[in-house]
Amino acid sequence: MARREIIEDELMERTSYITPITPRDQDLFRRYGTEFKASIHYHARECGGWNQGGESESRLGMKYFDGGNLATFAFFKQDPGCFVVIPLKSDDDHLEELVSELNTVSGSKVYLTTVGIEQADRLVRRSAAFTFVKGDDSVARGFCRETFPARVVGIERMLYEAMGSGSFLYTGSIKFKKKYRGYSFQGYNPASDEEKVKSLFRDVLEESQSRYHPEDFWNMLKSNDPLLDRDIFLIDGKFVGFLAGERDDDIFNIYAIIARKEYAHLKEFMLFEKLIQVYRTHSIWQANLGGSETQEEDTFKRKIPLIWSKNYDTLLFDPPRTMAPISTLEFSTRMR
Repeated sequence: MARREIIEDELMERTSYITPITPRDQDLFRRYGTEFKASIHYHARECGGWNQGGESESRLGMKYFDGGNLATFAFFKQDPGCFVVIPLKSDDDHLEELVSELNTVSGSKVYLTTVGIEQADRLVRRSAAFTFVKGDDSVARGFCRETFPARVVGIERMLYEAMGSGSFLYTGSIKFKKKYRGYSFQGYNPASDEEKVKSLFRDVLEESQSRYHPEDFWNMLKSNDPLLDRDIFLIDGKFVGFLAGERDDDIFNIYAIIARKEYAHLKEFMLFEKLIQVYRTHSIWQANLGGSETQEEDTFKRKIPLIWSKNYDTLLFDPPRTMAPISTLEFSTRMR
């Protein structure tokens, strides 16, 4: 049995509030999460992709849920191994107790990612075991991939600009249509398109030297969630782009925009056509483009009319070996 499985099994024995994430948890995530955190697809990508090879329908990472607090986590196997925790709705006490328990059981460092700035400040002030992650942390660079803020854009405003002087996406889309005549886009079909899209992911992510791995997205390709929109883009029958996003009330959360770079303005065309479609079909007027790995990617998103942007922090929990565990006995007793 792998070390990860041994650690997860021990955690589940210690408390009934720790269980595997499954596709049945999607409604739970939508009740407790906000923005992109409300989607199981985001957590499967961030928590489950590497550990499960992206192929699992029943093991997408782990979750802690006690009826009021919800967080997801996974044990990453890089030597010497570490936990990564994503809080959805967790007060400071429960979050500190959870990461302490993970640290105690595994003896490994615990990273808290996408933590709100205010909560991160409070946690650092209350315990010396919490520190802000530094840029030279080689372990954290493996999963803290979106170093620029999440960007939310206004689809209505984009349309108004398109009717006037022309928006960035609209202008790029027009240039693309003039240059390439044999283009089309259509809904993704897992049965016929999965392997072709996987090949596209491998080519584009390898070429861009992205910190994301193709396997991070495999669960997204297999899902049957009716709110998950996936489209493939073709030029003369060749797969050149893929876009995946999830509809959530009045916002469209985008999880993947994969476009071959040799086709000029393809990314603008893909994004413009999809945003217009969700606006007209579902009356959704804003889209969360998520964070960015690079300055170039962030600059691209800033050219689209922004409603707001949001920064998150990443913390490391690594108490000195002489420091007593935080309420570990209380954790395992009270949380059964």
